[in-house]
Amino acid sequence: MDHPTGPLVRSASVELRRTVDAAVGPRYDTAFLRLDLLLTTPEARCDCPDCLIETDRRRIAILASLPRP
Repeated sequence: MDHPTGPLVRSASVELRRTVDAAVGPRYDTAFLRLDLLLTTPEARCDCPDCLIETDRRRIAILASLPRP
């Protein structure tokens, strides 16, 4: 499926990075890498409701896997 956002690439937002840093320390860890990779997928760049819901579900699951600060 071709997404209208084409070749655009996004990295994880500053807010997500701060959440990860607060939970596990300021290192490029597995959870941050998963968030970064998630946000570069075609689904994460697509504005359709199905893609937004799936991306949000996956983001929440990654954040839920982090230890609480």
